[in-house]
Amino acid sequence: VRYFARDDEAQHEAAAALLEGAADRGEALFVSDAVLCELVWVLGRAYRQNRATLVTVLAGLLGARHVTFAGRTGAVNALAAYAAGRGDFADY
Repeated sequence: VRYFARDDEAQHEAAAALLEGAADRGEALFVSDAVLCELVWVLGRAYRQNRATLVTVLAGLLGARHVTFAGRTGAVNALAAYAAGRGDFADY
């Protein structure tokens, strides 16, 4: 969340170092389905990000080569449904 929210520069920099450092080293990072749902919920509710912004964030995360998911196909399908639908991301 801190990486995407950029509301605290020190915490953003720490998150960026973790994420970008892993990419530079060729290390894979794992994101669970629950984390994806919480990311969308927190960015949407606490940070008031709109659906289009959340779709962009998720698409970028799902497109990152160094990030792995429990079920990438399910997450991609959920993102497509969320982008076109009216429900919460977790509903899809």
